[in-house]
Amino acid sequence: MFFGKKKCRKCGEKVDDKWSFCPYCGEELKKPKSILENIDREFEKVDKMLSFKPIKGISIMISGGEGMEPKIKIKTPSYGEDETKREKVKERSIRIPKITEEPETKIERIGNRQVIKMKLPGVKMEDIEIKRLEQSIEVKAFAGDKTYFKLIPIPSNAAINRSFESEMLKIEVLKS
Repeated sequence: MFFGKKKCRKCGEKVDDKWSFCPYCGEELKKPKSILENIDREFEKVDKMLSFKPIKGISIMISGGEGMEPKIKIKTPSYGEDETKREKVKERSIRIPKITEEPETKIERIGNRQVIKMKLPGVKMEDIEIKRLEQSIEVKAFAGDKTYFKLIPIPSNAAINRSFESEMLKIEVLKS
C-alpha cells in the first residue's frame, strides 16, 4: 500500500493523506472543518454551476413597406471579437407570392431510382430553390407573383441529381 509523506503528529508513524485517523494511535489526522468553511465550499460549487458563458443566438428582422420588396436581416453575435466584427449580417430579399400552387408532377420508379418530373411554367433556373430535408426534398419555384411548392418524400440516404430544361425540372433520386 502506498502511504503519503505525511506522519502522525502524535506517534510519528507514516499515514495516508486520505485517512481521517491514525490507525496506530487513533489520533485525529484531519481537523474537522468549521461549518463556515463547509458553507463557503458549497457556495463556490453553486457559483461554478451558475456561472456561464454568454448565450449565442440570432436576431431576425424583417422590414418592408408599401411598394417595397420585403428584406430579411439575420444577425449572429460573435463573442470575443472586437466591436467592428461584433455582428455578422446576412441580407437577402424574400418573396411573398400572391398565388401558391402545387406543380404538375410525374413520379416514375425505375429500379433503385425515382425520377420526378415537374412542370414549372414561367420559371427560370435561378428562381428554383431545392432544400434537402431529413426524409424529403422541398421544391420552391417562383414565376412572377406565383410560387410553385412541392414536398417529396425520399429515403434519408438517397443521392439526388437534378436538371432543368424547357420549364421542366427533373430530379433523380438514387437509393443507396
